Amino acid sequence: MIPRQHWTKPPPRYTEASLVKELERRGIGRPSTFAAMVALIRDRGYVRREKKVLVPTPLGFILCDVLVAAFPDLFDYGFTARMEDGLDDIANGQAERLATLEGFWANLSGALEQAREEMPTVRLEGEKPQPTGENCPDCGGELLRRKGKYSYFVGCANFPRCKYIQPRQPETTGQKCPQCGGDLVVRRGRYGPFVGCANYPACKYIDKTASQNRSKGNVVKQK
Repeated sequence: MIPRQHWTKPPPRYTEASLVKELERRGIGRPSTFAAMVALIRDRGYVRREKKVLVPTPLGFILCDVLVAAFPDLFDYGFTARMEDGLDDIANGQAERLATLEGFWANLSGALEQAREEMPTVRLEGEKPQPTGENCPDCGGELLRRKGKYSYFVGCANFPRCKYIQPRQPETTGQKCPQCGGDLVVRRGRYGPFVGCANYPACKYIDKTASQNRSKGNVVKQK
């Protein structure tokens, strides 16, 4: 006999692209909503991006544990797919709208009442502001990276005496605008992320192919 030791490995963490593929495989969401879903969990601080992979934050873990325990049916992987099938049946005339919605609300209303009584109150200690090594252009104070209600931001350490907040810099793609030679950057518009010229509004060029890839969850690779 030859003794051997084998350590099992957890599955790899999702990237933005692999997460979209998994959502699509499970029938959760639509192509038009994938980019907004991924952007939302990043902007709300539920995950952070490390070396192209999405890593859950303490807030994300706690939120998941509390909501899944309180609403197991609502957060089941198959719920969204079943709901979308039901809505398709309504659109195709194969089901009645009120009957479908009443069935959904009957289950949800009971779970909401139970959650109001039994859901625990969880307090998450806020992250300590991290220095950026830069100074505030308004008062000369130190600029700190802070955790806001929905996302991270860089602001002055002298708040509230100084209310300076650094504008968020768009993500660069490493490509140049074919019209003016400026940098192509990733911006967020009404319908999700898109790739356009950094010199907007002087240059209004938009890379439609790269923007479509962004909306499908394909990450534009940086050179």
